[in-house]
Amino acid sequence: MGEPKGRLTIGKFAAAEGVSVETVRFYQRKGLLPLPDRRGSGFREYAEDDQWRLAFIRRARLLGFTLTEIGDLLGPAEAVWSGGRRRGASRSVSAEDITRATEAKLAAVTGQIAELSALACRLRRIARVCAHGSRDDCVALHLPESETASLSSGGTMSMSTAEARTWSKAVTDESFAADVLASPRPVIVEYWAPWCGPCRQVGPVLDAIAAEYAGKVDVVTLNTDENPETMRRYGIMMVPTINLFSGGEVVKQVIGARSKAALLREFAQFI
Repeated sequence: MGEPKGRLTIGKFAAAEGVSVETVRFYQRKGLLPLPDRRGSGFREYAEDDQWRLAFIRRARLLGFTLTEIGDLLGPAEAVWSGGRRRGASRSVSAEDITRATEAKLAAVTGQIAELSALACRLRRIARVCAHGSRDDCVALHLPESETASLSSGGTMSMSTAEARTWSKAVTDESFAADVLASPRPVIVEYWAPWCGPCRQVGPVLDAIAAEYAGKVDVVTLNTDENPETMRRYGIMMVPTINLFSGGEVVKQVIGARSKAALLREFAQFI
């Protein structure tokens, strides 16, 4: 005889959600799934609500929720009885509970993405230095972390830093001497790369400074991926790096994204 309608033995219960019997038993040991009593057949039988609970656990795991977080959402794996028959584990989780948990997980993942993006910037820079620089440069794995302070002036850019820059001029290895070193005015140089997230943050800030101080200071950008010679000449190990030149010499350096107010404080003596 087959199982009663809606009732499954552990093997079919596990197979219905594409997991192994050992996975079901693991969730039971963790208190996420109930352990039904054995029926007259000698088998444990799982009900429809048990299937819902297992599906919830599996999908939550795919979304990155931990077993503890899932347990907090689902509550105890207690059986619900109806008409003298076990219906399955309770479906106590609400839409509001899921919304709160999802928003918290999203915030955590967003933070992790930002951290990984900053780490990727550092690793790419080290790889590029090792490929083209000296051995001493290559072993400098103690590079300072990028300072990604929140920017009060201007938001992030959805396109590359070189795009939508109305006040900042792009320079190259070939034009650097004429546009920066020979300039009669102080020059702010932003060293950036297309893959650098913080560079997209600082771009609009520098553009705002260029507009406000037009005629007093020039703001230029240099793509380090396309212009490695200038990057190596000035020992640029991270992006964004911002150098202030005056009289052909670097008089101030800022590493990492900063707010407009913070950059103006750094450069106040020179501009």
